[in-house]
Amino acid sequence: MRITTTYNQVEAQILEEVKNSNVFPGHKYRPLSRVFTFIRAIANAIFLFIDKNLISLQKALHPHTAEEEDLHEWLKRYGLSWKVEKKAIHKIRIGSSEELFFPLEIPQGMIVSTDGPEHNRIKFQTLDNLIIPAGAPQDERGFYTIEALVECLNTGIIGNVIEDSIIIFEDSIDGLDIVYNPDAEPYEYGVERETIAQVRARLQTAENANINMFTPDWYVFIVEQHANVARAIFKTSREIGIPGVVKIFILGRAGSLSQPEMNEIKENLESDTNNPGGAARVLLENFSTVEINKTIRVQFPDLQSIPEQSVLDEVADRYFTAISEEEDVLDATLKALFLGIPFAVNVIIEPPGDVVVNEREVAIAGPSFNVVADVYEYGN
Repeated sequence: MRITTTYNQVEAQILEEVKNSNVFPGHKYRPLSRVFTFIRAIANAIFLFIDKNLISLQKALHPHTAEEEDLHEWLKRYGLSWKVEKKAIHKIRIGSSEELFFPLEIPQGMIVSTDGPEHNRIKFQTLDNLIIPAGAPQDERGFYTIEALVECLNTGIIGNVIEDSIIIFEDSIDGLDIVYNPDAEPYEYGVERETIAQVRARLQTAENANINMFTPDWYVFIVEQHANVARAIFKTSREIGIPGVVKIFILGRAGSLSQPEMNEIKENLESDTNNPGGAARVLLENFSTVEINKTIRVQFPDLQSIPEQSVLDEVADRYFTAISEEEDVLDATLKALFLGIPFAVNVIIEPPGDVVVNEREVAIAGPSFNVVADVYEYGN
């Protein structure tokens, strides 16, 4: 049984079998006809009372196919938890372009934002009540400002904006006319919630790592426990050309991990629990990422055969979760992958073209990567 079976697929299969049986010769099987009504009733009964329960049970039996509710239970078995989303936090400078002769209060929750059209602005709020004292000194840019922390109103990577992009006051206060974020990176990165495919992959690694210490899966399992690690890829001493040393390349959930985060992971790997006797020498390095921004159009013979959007997204998610370092993104591979979805008849990739991924790089889904489904027009 396919664990991605949908009601529409059950109905389409029954309809096809009835048509091929010639029980109703000459019947046109219109949606409002009596025969089609019977087919819908049978499809509903099979899907709701047989297939749905069997599929749910089949998925729950193994973490590779379990859905979210059961995945939480699998995570608990290995002492793990779902990695949650976070909001980005930035350091800003806020104040006046002119010298202050009286103190200015900045309330907690005051809104500042990026520039651009109103509907496209990314908004942030101050985290504390602050006061700019009278006679505050000039900052490096010649303004009379103090440092403040602001948090994005939205969770995820949308808040990881670049230097000098937070420059608009959404809430106006007399005397305040300067705001900017001087740092090239956020104070704390915003990250997306871990996906089902990522959790399944982590559980598979945990399952393999549970057997022996110092295996590649064991190293990956230990590193991927860190809250800000999306993926870890193990390299043997032979692969890196340094005898007695292994290397782990790390892909952060929101860009590169900071040096303190890398030190934290290294200390965990070198602890008495994970490295008794100091037997292992481990090097850590951030991956560089190559964003893939393509639209994948998966075409089906009719509307009834189009699966739910979550099925399409999961196929893409599984692909990027499993992709290796230095693995090129080939249109032929993507087409073959999406043509594996039941009833898919054609795949169009826009823009077309293979993407070369160099050494120490790994491909990730970019902000403009998406998968859509439509009906294939025969004869075009």
